Amino acid sequence: MLLTRNEVAGLIQYAIHKTASTLSIADIEWKTTDELLSLIKLKDNTTCDLLIAFIDAYSDWFGFNENMERLGNTGKLDPWDTKTLVQKTKKRDEAREAIRARLKHIAS
Repeated sequence: MLLTRNEVAGLIQYAIHKTASTLSIADIEWKTTDELLSLIKLKDNTTCDLLIAFIDAYSDWFGFNENMERLGNTGKLDPWDTKTLVQKTKKRDEAREAIRARLKHIAS
């Protein structure tokens, strides 16, 4: 897999910061991601739910790929694993698009 755990953590941190910034939460660079998630939830519960769904879907997708790599199955998935990967990828992409669309709507 091309992504590392640190890159995934960075992407999730970016998504949290981007969401907080779009919601005009102050001093985001001085707050932890846990603090920001709490503030996002207070400010806009719907947006927070979409963000959490993205984080969960992305983490689940990455975890599956990481497990396949650990098992030595990368590039040679059986039909069940292929179906699972397609489902997790679709869920990840749909969750990402949902939070992106929500943030675009808020920003406009």
